[in-house]
Formats: sequence, C-alpha cells, structure tokens
Amino acid sequence: MHECAEPAEPGLETWLEQGLPFKAEDTCPFCGQELRDRKLLEAYSRFFSEAYRKLAQDVQKLRKKCLRYSNGDFRNAAEQVVKSNDKNFEYWREAAGIDAPATIDLEVLISGMERAAAKMDSALKTKAANLTEALDMERIGAAIDAWTSARAVIESANATLGEYNRKVDTVKAMVDAGQLENLTNELKTLQARKHSFEAEIIMKVTDLQSKKQRKREIAKEKAELRDELTAHGKTITENLGKTINSYLVLLNAGFRIDYKEPDYRGKEPAASYQILINEVPVSPRANGDSTGAPSFRNTLSAGDKSVLALALFLAQCNADPDLGETIIVLDDPFTSLDNFRRQFTAIEIRRVCDRAKQTIVLSHDKGFLRLLWDKIDQKPIRSFALQTGAPGVTTITPYDIPGSTQPRHVSERMKIEEFIEGEPHELSYIRSRLRTVCEDFYRKADPGLFGEAATLDQIIRTLNDAHDDHPFKGALEDLKDIIAYSRVENHAEIDGDPYGDTSPDELKGFCSLVLGLTRGM
Repeated sequence: MHECAEPAEPGLETWLEQGLPFKAEDTCPFCGQELRDRKLLEAYSRFFSEAYRKLAQDVQKLRKKCLRYSNGDFRNAAEQVVKSNDKNFEYWREAAGIDAPATIDLEVLISGMERAAAKMDSALKTKAANLTEALDMERIGAAIDAWTSARAVIESANATLGEYNRKVDTVKAMVDAGQLENLTNELKTLQARKHSFEAEIIMKVTDLQSKKQRKREIAKEKAELRDELTAHGKTITENLGKTINSYLVLLNAGFRIDYKEPDYRGKEPAASYQILINEVPVSPRANGDSTGAPSFRNTLSAGDKSVLALALFLAQCNADPDLGETIIVLDDPFTSLDNFRRQFTAIEIRRVCDRAKQTIVLSHDKGFLRLLWDKIDQKPIRSFALQTGAPGVTTITPYDIPGSTQPRHVSERMKIEEFIEGEPHELSYIRSRLRTVCEDFYRKADPGLFGEAATLDQIIRTLNDAHDDHPFKGALEDLKDIIAYSRVENHAEIDGDPYGDTSPDELKGFCSLVLGLTRGM
C-alpha cells in the first residue's frame, strides 16, 4: 500500500509519478489491461526522470528552510547570538577599548523575513503539488526581494563583526598568556575603583558617613539622658516610696514599702521593691523552686493587698503633674476594706475629684456609693447604672443613688440574694418578693413608660404594646413566667395550678432569673 507524502489529495501528475514504480511487464499498472504498445509508459518514465525527483527534493528543502522562520527557530537562534555578542562587546570595550560595531534592527529584519518566508512557503506548497507548473513570480516576487534585502543586511552585519573579531584577535595575540590572570585581576581592580566614583555610590557612601556621625551623636545624647534619667528615677522612687508609705500609715497598714534604685537593663527602666513586715523584707514573688518562701501571695491578706494597691494608686495620682488633664477610673477601690478604710477611701476619692479633670467610680456596693455621694459636692456628679432588663441586652440609664439605697429596697433584693446563697428564708416570702423586685426595677428603669405605681401585670401589658426595639422587650416572656409563678402569693389559689407548691430548687431558679433581669438597680 502506498501513502502520498502530501497531506492534500494528490494531483494527476503526482499520482502518475507514484504509480510508475508499480508497473508490470504485460499489464497496465493503472487499469490492469494488457499492454500491446508501451510508448506511453516509456514517455512517462522519461518525464519523471532523476531531474524531476531532484526538483521535488529541492522544493521540500526550501519549504523546510521557510519552516524555520514560521516556527521561530531562526528568531531564537539570532537572539541568543545577539545576547552573547553584547556581553563580548562590553568586555572588550572595558578590557581593550574596542568599541562595539553598529547594531542592526534585528526585530524589523526577522519580522520581515518571517512574513516573506510565509508567502514563499505558500507558493512552494502549490509547486510541490504540481512540479511541472511554473512558480507565480508576481505572487512571490516581492517576498523574494524582501528576503534577499534582509539577508544582505545580515551579511553586511556579519562582515562588520568579522572586522571586529579581527581587532579582538590582534589584541589577544599581543597579550602574554602568562600575564592574563594578572591583567584580569588588574582590570577588576580598575573597574571597582571606577565604580566607586559613580554618582550612586558616592551618594550611598555620603549617606553612610552621615549615619555613622548621627550614631555617634545619638550615643552621646543617650549617655547624657541616662545620667538625667538616673537622677530623676532616684528622686521619683524615693519620693514615691515615701508617699506610698505615708498612705500606708494613714490606712493603719502593718507593713511598708522599701524601694531600690532603678535598673536600666532591658528595654525599659524598672525599679525593684520589697515589703517590710516588722522590718523583715518580703519579695513580691517567690523565685525558682522556693514556692514556700514568704511573698506577697502568702504573707498579705486580701485586705492588705487592697490597701497596698490603693496606696500605690493614690501616690501615683499625687505625683502626676498632669492630673488636672487626666481622667481617673476607680473600679471597686474599697474591696475587702473595713469601715475605717472605706471612710478613708471615700475621703481620698473626694480629694482626687477636686484635682483630676474627671473621676469615674465603678462599684456594685450601693452602700459605698451612698457614702461617697454624701461626701462629694453633688452638683457636678452624674450617676448611671448598667442594667440588663432583658437577656443579652444591657442599657445605661440614670441612677438615683439616694432613692436606690432606701432600706426596704435594699433588704428585699438582699433577701433574694441570701436565699440563693443558701441562707434559710420563708419560701412564701421570697416567692412574693420576686414580683415586687421586678416592679421596683422597671418603674425606676423607665418611669416615663411604666409610671411610679405600675404593677407587674401593667408593666407586662405596656411592654407587650411597646416597639420591638425597646431594650426591655426581650424580657417579656420571662416576666410572664415570673408573674405566673408568683401569683399564688399575691392572689387566691387556683385549682390545678402547676406552681401551687413551692419547690426550693424551682424557687432558686426564678430568683436567679429575677436577679439577672434586674442587675444594676
């Protein structure tokens, strides 16, 4: 079986040429009939001669050459040569002062040759299909001219490169091979020296010298500031220690602070100190494995720790030169303090209020807030409460300290808290207080909405009609459960009421619910 070399359907001429090698002696290779006159076959054999086959081979060679351009092979090879030449030009310009030859616009030349090759290949493809048909020179004449012109430019460039290479060879011949390594090192030295005089390098060297000078100046300034800081730190620690100890005396503390000189090792300066209890030094914390050694943790009671923290805070406020522009925040400053120390704390907070720009006191202890309220000028004071009112919702609302510290209000809520903590109380009394505590809370939380005498039932109906974005709207269902649970203690019994019997555990659950809803009252 014979396969045609051309991808397309071969012409008659190609078909005849390919069929001749298969001819028989007595029959026609094409139709199988008996041959009586062989002149036609002989004529075909002479036509498809060696010259015909050579022409076909030449056409294929030309097409392969054109393919180098369409595939980009010629472009890639030329670009690699140009890169290599550029490196050599730079080297010999530096080494021997030989200037590089004039360059050609390789991109324009290659692009033109690629277009010409594409047109010539199209014509050669037609020629390969019918070798006896002459090429259409009008069709490819311009392409051949462009090709020839580009080749002439490249050949001229190659001739110039030949002259350049001869100059390089002359320089090479003049150099002793034994001196080549020395000359190469000398060249590198000269190149480095030349590089040091470039504008960019000069700028970097100047900048480096300037930074070194600045470093020396900073080191000098640092030494001077360290001396000043040492003197200042010593004064601060001595004065701060004296002030803290004076507060500790006023608070009847059985210990005092012993400050050491500041230590400047590390990122920030730090002053060490210890507690003197009956003149016995106690470190702030135990070191290493000496967990049983005396330290703040195991020698100071909760009250003593609160006293120390308060004394330190007051001393810092007293030493702050910018206290008049400072906002002071105290969070339960009287924790674990006895009555005398609570009175002292209230007096000192009043003094801080007179000096600071603003003072904020946070507390859960209504009694202390009332004590503080009575000691401070009430005209500039504003009191607020953080109230829950509904699960997941906390509001900030004005808070009436005098009105909220009335004995009955305090005692009712306190009884509920005591019951949860395990103290024995009459179950019916605690159950009845659930309703009154809720009523008192919501009346004070939003007096404009509920009114001063609103019952829990009225509060529920009001919340039911309130907007959905009201902060207490989320408590509606809980309030309904509370009123249903506590109504036995406020009305006549109802047969079949599931809440008729009072279970201590169930009551504690409702107590926790009420306290959660009314935090901040």
